[in-house]
Amino acid sequence: MSQTSITQATPHVGEAPAFPYFNEEHAMLRETVKQFCLKEIAPYGEEWDEAGIFPRELFKKAGDLGLFGIRTDPKWGGSGLDWWATAAYVDGLSYANNGGVGMALMVQSDMTLPALEELGTDEQREEFLKPAVAGDYIAALGISEPGGGSDVANIKTRARFDGDDLVISGQKLWITNGTRSDFILLAVRTGDEGYKGISFVIFPTNTPGFSVGKKLKKIGNLSSDTAELFFDNCRVPRRYLLELNKGFYYVMQNFQGERLVAALGAVHKMERALEFAINYGKEREAFGQPIGSFQVWRHRFAEHLTSIEAGKWLCYRALDLINRGQEAVREITYGETLLLRSGSKGHVRLHADHGRVRLHHRISDRPRLARRPLEYHRRRRLRNHERDHRQTVEAVAQSLWRNCFNRQCRHNIFSQLFSAAVSNPCSARHFPSKDDALSIGTPLAQYSIVETIY
Repeated sequence: MSQTSITQATPHVGEAPAFPYFNEEHAMLRETVKQFCLKEIAPYGEEWDEAGIFPRELFKKAGDLGLFGIRTDPKWGGSGLDWWATAAYVDGLSYANNGGVGMALMVQSDMTLPALEELGTDEQREEFLKPAVAGDYIAALGISEPGGGSDVANIKTRARFDGDDLVISGQKLWITNGTRSDFILLAVRTGDEGYKGISFVIFPTNTPGFSVGKKLKKIGNLSSDTAELFFDNCRVPRRYLLELNKGFYYVMQNFQGERLVAALGAVHKMERALEFAINYGKEREAFGQPIGSFQVWRHRFAEHLTSIEAGKWLCYRALDLINRGQEAVREITYGETLLLRSGSKGHVRLHADHGRVRLHHRISDRPRLARRPLEYHRRRRLRNHERDHRQTVEAVAQSLWRNCFNRQCRHNIFSQLFSAAVSNPCSARHFPSKDDALSIGTPLAQYSIVETIY
């Protein structure tokens, strides 16, 4: 009798569907988005980056394909699909090879419209959601302000009630789609200071008193318009108010979906970047052979592929939970952290001078920086990397602390974080000592795991 290999799958009666739960419908959606990106976006990406914006007509084309209503109820023009369909959409969108276009489309499809569908009334959905799903309206999400980005509880833009109107005054910053949106899902203060006084308002941008301060210049996502917005006693009907003083809670909930979509986008863009690097390694030769065949590059490619695969499965785990309607804050944080760490490694080294041409061109466009030696720019990049890594470690610690109530679980978290700090020279220089306390307010020395580590 022949023995079954340990690597051979053994069929079971009533076996559950394979994980992840992608089916033929998801595959068709992925391929549709991929072909749309290859034909309608990728050939023009560089031109749109130089212009700092892409044609408005692209929103309508995306709407005609149903990309803005993947999880939206068919009653409002959507497809009523699941989160796995969103994952397929994000995967296909990575073939655009243009982060700016992807950012603009995902702000509409996965940041603004889901909130409007969940919080809005049927009247509001008919007036704003339906045309936005069709691509006739461009939507924006107005939360960040000059005094704070993710500090939602500190929002200063205020809306006061005046009869049947809301009078809005304030300023928003870093708003994607802000220069040409037809309406903004606007976070405003309608109550007292703090998180209990935040509400959402649907704000039509043709309202008198509204103005775009300027379109911001960025170092990435160049083709998406990012704006500074001003509201000077703008009057909107009170019926455009969503839930009074409940905005903060939804923002915190909605951020999880945004972060998951961002993580999925990151992992698929990393896949595309690695594909470019591997293909380039096959084309370019040095010392009589393709540079990609050298052992050092094979090792690095293996490391990158491992990181991408790990990040993808962390995202799929979070995706499965959120698709079931379960809490996934910790899993999303894990996925984001791994992808941030992996993405920062990049694949520019393989491209050598070809990968630095654009960088030097942009430095030469700024005379003050051009006069500084390249060593300055190298030290500056290293310093920024150390800062980003430190902020990532601190953010993960605080986020996990808020969502982990089991004492042993917290001990394990600190153990992992300290191990990472010891193994990474960048983070070790900035990681707190045992006498310090994180913003959670508890000295680290009180924990037995810390005594072991130190």
